Amino acid sequence: MLTGLACASAVLLILATICFIVVLSWLFFDFIKKKFVVHRIKSFLENEVSPEWVKLYKKEFIGETCDQELEKDIEDIIEFLLERKKIVALYNFLTNGEELVQAGMAMVNKLLIDGIHPSDIVLDTNSLGGGVAAEVLKRFEDQGIHLTLIHSNSFSSLKDATNNFPHGVGNFFTRWLPAKFLNFWFGRCGLDFNPQKVVENTKCPVLIAGREGDTVIPEEAQLVGKLSDLSGERLRKNIVLKHDPNVPCGNKNIHTDQKGHLVCCENNEGTTKYTSYKEIKNKFIEEAHKYLVGKGLNEKFNLNDYIGSAFSRNLTQIKLEPLKALESQSGGHMQV
Repeated sequence: MLTGLACASAVLLILATICFIVVLSWLFFDFIKKKFVVHRIKSFLENEVSPEWVKLYKKEFIGETCDQELEKDIEDIIEFLLERKKIVALYNFLTNGEELVQAGMAMVNKLLIDGIHPSDIVLDTNSLGGGVAAEVLKRFEDQGIHLTLIHSNSFSSLKDATNNFPHGVGNFFTRWLPAKFLNFWFGRCGLDFNPQKVVENTKCPVLIAGREGDTVIPEEAQLVGKLSDLSGERLRKNIVLKHDPNVPCGNKNIHTDQKGHLVCCENNEGTTKYTSYKEIKNKFIEEAHKYLVGKGLNEKFNLNDYIGSAFSRNLTQIKLEPLKALESQSGGHMQV
């Protein structure tokens, strides 16, 4: 009897401790979240970026180029981001996934209203934004509107990305946070992005570009290579990028490499051929446009009907910063 009471007391004590930690974490979540993102930025600048690039970032942000210790440069950059509330946008990503999706949809909505045909709209995504763009693609496809997705430098699912974070962060997620808690948290915050599932089921053309040797989103967490290439009824292509060996590299990590420095390497009968990422991307955009037109995936799109729909009206109410859509050199397609 006493043994049973002792066991019950121990279990209740453990549950009470867990509840206390959860409540405390919830109350101080914004503070913890902010500290976590500051730590990640500092770790990134210390471990992934060369001192020359740190000084370049400081010059771009602050406009100062005075010689001082690397640690002081990093502190100045973080202080600048905090003062300008730039870090707020970064750590809000951890809890406001749906807002980001809505903002992305509003950008596409504005292009459509401005008369850009859906077959000419390209969602050109990068890094953690890949999950947002894939969700935007899916929601427009649910409305019968088919866009083009370039899923670059991104993850197969956000869960994979967190489990594979570098510098011990991934181990924290896998060892200390139960899978059910992570699933609940991602769902609660609108972060249960699963680009792999979206890309696997979509009829939209998708270019999946990974980066060899990436330590921010390691190859194990990247989408590239997890789905086969397709041509015909569907259009999907995988490529793995690396830094151009003929260009000096200023970054320690390819994740932050300039797109103009990225190439795809092909070995053909002992001959190595390097094709620039820009060339591959522009060629795919042309192929995607021909695919969408040839399959008639957007032939039922009617601009007047779309503008009058509740779907478009709701998105029009979302306030956006001035839209910066890039016109592709491959034929006037709009990239967002």
